[in-house]
Amino acid sequence: MLLAAAAVVCAVSCKDPVEPTPDFTEEIVGEWQLKSIATKTTNLGGQTVDVYIAFEKGGSFTLYQMLGQGRYHSYTGKWALADGTLSGTYSSGKAWGSTYSVDISGSTMTLTSDIGGEVDTYTRSTIPDNIKKEAYAE
Repeated sequence: MLLAAAAVVCAVSCKDPVEPTPDFTEEIVGEWQLKSIATKTTNLGGQTVDVYIAFEKGGSFTLYQMLGQGRYHSYTGKWALADGTLSGTYSSGKAWGSTYSVDISGSTMTLTSDIGGEVDTYTRSTIPDNIKKEAYAE
């Protein structure tokens, strides 16, 4: 009976430990440039997309985006990272179109959309001053 009790205790306590979700809160702070987008769809409308995003300590962000040959537009808001999931809300109060699973390795950040399967890869990159100055604020 003692042997059976020991086996039960071992079975309960000898399970594989659950890997904690990495906390990239400190690593995400800084400036990033979008390098690639991978989607399950094959058509992104044929437009060139250029995106920079600056994540600030305290949870604010500024995003600079240019579609096609147009002008950069800037968007601001708040971001949060909890349990490996990045979410955000624009200053207008509208939530981002998705939340993202985050992985950061060195100077590369990968954001995987929780809906749609899009995978966005960013690299650390200083946002050029002319983009910051000339962007149209939304």
